[in-house]
Formats: sequence, C-alpha cells, structure tokens
Amino acid sequence: MQSHHAPYHVENALLPHFSINGNDPDTGDNRFDVSAKNIPAKTFFLSLFKGSSENIIVDPKITGTITLSLQHVTQEETLAAVRDLYGYDYQRHPYGYEIFPATLKTRIYNVNYLNVRRIGNSQTQLNTSEISDVLPTQNSGTTSGNSGTAPTAAPLLPYGLPGATPPATTMGSRVETRSEADYWKHLTDGIKLLIGTQGGRSVIANPQAGIVMVKAYPSELREVGRFLDTSERNLHRQVIIEAKVLEIQLNDHYQAGVDWTAFAESLKQRGTHINVRPEDFTSMFNMNLSGFDGSFTALIELLQTQGTVQVLSSPRISTLNNQDAVIKVGDDQFFVTSVTTNITPSGSSNTTSQSVGLTPFFSGITLDVTPQISGNGNIILYIHPAVSTVKNQTQIINLGSSGILTLPLAHSTMREADSIVRAKSGEYIVVGGLMSHQTTEELSETPLLSRIPFFGAFFRDTDQLSKKAELIILLRPQITNYDVWEKTMCRSLKQMHSMDRGMHLGGAPELFGTEAEHFEM
Repeated sequence: MQSHHAPYHVENALLPHFSINGNDPDTGDNRFDVSAKNIPAKTFFLSLFKGSSENIIVDPKITGTITLSLQHVTQEETLAAVRDLYGYDYQRHPYGYEIFPATLKTRIYNVNYLNVRRIGNSQTQLNTSEISDVLPTQNSGTTSGNSGTAPTAAPLLPYGLPGATPPATTMGSRVETRSEADYWKHLTDGIKLLIGTQGGRSVIANPQAGIVMVKAYPSELREVGRFLDTSERNLHRQVIIEAKVLEIQLNDHYQAGVDWTAFAESLKQRGTHINVRPEDFTSMFNMNLSGFDGSFTALIELLQTQGTVQVLSSPRISTLNNQDAVIKVGDDQFFVTSVTTNITPSGSSNTTSQSVGLTPFFSGITLDVTPQISGNGNIILYIHPAVSTVKNQTQIINLGSSGILTLPLAHSTMREADSIVRAKSGEYIVVGGLMSHQTTEELSETPLLSRIPFFGAFFRDTDQLSKKAELIILLRPQITNYDVWEKTMCRSLKQMHSMDRGMHLGGAPELFGTEAEHFEM
C-alpha cells in the first residue's frame, strides 16, 4: 500500500514553528504560525498534528482545499478558524481530535423558559358622545299565547354598559396597547428563518421538555447556539419595581398642584439631578430622579411640605424582560346596568314583573407595568396606573306621559395615566398631575339653639370647603442581582422590626406581633 505525502516545502510550511516560551512542546498549548495556500484539507489536518503528542482522525469524506495565514495560534484555535471559514467541524475525544466534513448534523439545545402564552391589552379611552332618542319603557296592547318575556326597550344607561343605548356620534381619543408573548412559537420561527428549511434542515421544539432539536450544518448550528444563548440571556434579565401610589391633599398655597420647582430645588440641595418634562407642571408628566440615594420616605417627607400625604398602596413586584406585571388592589361592587319588563299571560289578564341586570364595577388601584431591560442598565417602562372610585348614584328620568323612571346607576371617578418612560436602574420615576376636586360643607352650630325654627339660623354657620388632591405615583425599577435581592430583603426586615407592635403582655412580639398580647401561665 502506497502512502502519499505532501511535498517537503508544504509540510515544512504547515509544521508548527514553536516560539521560545518555556512551555513543554507536548502540552499542546504552544503557539505557532501557520501558512497554507490551496493545500488539500486532509493533508492540512494531518500535517497540523505531525510531531505533536495529540492524535487526530480525519474523516475519509473530507475534500477541498484550504488557504489561510495565522499568527501565534494553538492547534485548537487553528481548527476553530478552519471550522468557521470552511465548515470542517471537529470534536475532541479522550483519544484525540476527530475531523468531520461539512454535513448535516443534529444537535439538541436546552431552553429554560415557561410553556405559556401571555396576551395583554391595556386601553385608555376618552370619548364625548351624543345620546340618541329615548325609547318608551312600557309596552301597550294585549299579549296572547304562551308565557314569555315581551321585548322592551333598554333604559337610558351610560354607553358601553349592558342595555345601554348606542350613541349617535362619538368623538375623542383612545390609546390601546397590546402585547403578546408566545416565546416558543417565535423561537421556532426565528430558527427556521436563520437556517432555512431546505436540504434536509429541520427544527423541532418540545416546550414541555424545554428542548429544541435542530438539524443543520455545523456552521449553522453554531449560529443557532449563539442565537439561543443571547435570547435566553436577555429574557432572563429581571427587574424589581417598587411603587408608591400617593394622594396629597394640597395646602391652600398649592391649590394649583404640587410645586415641582420647589421640590426640585430641595432635591438639588441633596445633590440630585432632576429631569422634568414637560414644563407645564399642572398637567400629567414624568420625572426622573438620578443620583438620589434616598428612599421613598425621603421623597414623601418632601411632598408633605405642600400638603397631607396619604399612601394608597405600596406594591412591589418582580418581572422578567418584556413581561407584563399587573397589580390590582380593591374590590368589585355590583350595580344595576339594565332593566327588563316581563309580561306573562295569566288568564284574561297579564302579569307584569321586572328584572334587573347587575354588572360588577371595580373600585381600587390597578398598576400595569412592562419593562424592557437593556444590557447597559437602561430600562424602558410602559406604565398604566389607574385609581377608580365607584359610588351609587340615583338617576331620575322624566319620560313624559310614560311616567318617571328612577334608576340606581354607578357613578365612576377615574384617574389614570398611560405613558412610556426611560430610566436607569435605581432611578426614581414620578408620574403626577392627576388632579381631583371635591367640594364639602362644614356645619358649625350651637347645640339646641340652632334647632329653633327661623331664629336658629343665627346660631349656625355653613361653610363650603373646596379641597384639591393630586394623585402621584412613585416608581423605582432596579435590575436584580444577588446584591440587590440581599439589600431589598434587609430593608424589608428592617422596616418590619421598626413597626409599632403595640402592647405586649408576654409572648415573643418579634414572632407573634400584636397577637402576642396574652399572659404566660
């Protein structure tokens, strides 16, 4: 059997030229220069390991030529360079290196993600409508046949509620934000676009097992690996969002709203940079506080200089990159939204009854936040806070000859904002300018004398008080790591230990709190 050797000058060019660095030539860590021009691939690989302690096995199907020039590289770095350029793959075994031709290979990747599909829809709507004609609410005439419900016109209700009369025209604006997270579908589609589906290439995903099997060429498999690593690394970025929903009853000097210029001056004295937009402080705006290392308590203390601050809610939530986080605190109350008249034949007369339709209305606080976390610590937040209050309100409608219709309807007061802001990790975001106005009466009277007819008016005084309140939302997003979690837990434990637990008669107050008020026998 004849053996074919490359010319001497070719082998000499491919042999490692070890630099004098004191390393053992048999360790495989020496660096050398490699230069080849149109050398057969099989000859190149065999000559690369000639004189080395490493073994090499070259697949008989390897064909083609190699041209390259590398300086100060190792054997494995040379193999990696040839793989990236020509597609020849290699694998290291205990017995040495094995070189493969550029053929289709199958690789299984582990993907750590939930098998869920999330769809979010957030909407802010401002409408001005004209109410259409009111239809009669009573039926006239006779009814015969089987018992049933005679059709009646819906009462006059706010548009959008069941049984409401549609408006003739609608003017206004609406902001609707939709998000859909179907990671496994997007992942499979992305890999198919990356490698294609021709020539035997295929992609199989098993979300329940958390694996993706890809059949492609080695260079394409490496691209898929980089794609999955980057995708998983970005998706696993996590952020803690601390929020305070505040309502400040403004003092007499600040009836136009919180004076944020004075607020900014107080912060500048602390060395805090403040960025406010727009310049009209009385409207809804966003504000970023950078360089402020204080807590929410310090910000609330500054706000208390302009009014009485009440903390409505203090939610804290952690979410992943580009995932919706929704907080809802409140209760649902049922209100009448439709009235139906039922006419049932009974012999020669009809029996009339009415049934009402009830719809739940939410009263409380909702906060919808979606973060986008970049690699340099910047966070883009979609924020949709809303505070709603629903009360019972009696509506009296004069129907003329049909009589008077009295309906207990829901009166809803809504304060909400819909905005997209940008901040760095740890910065404070302020959403303000959501004003409300309330007028109350305060009665001052002299007991007994104020109840005397006619003359009692001289012994009582009624004052109308006008109060303005502003809703403020403080947000602090912070990208999580081990240090952030540790600091957050320590701060929470410190706040719990500093709470006033009341009187304790025995027991362990740090364990039982106010429930430790008992005698030990």
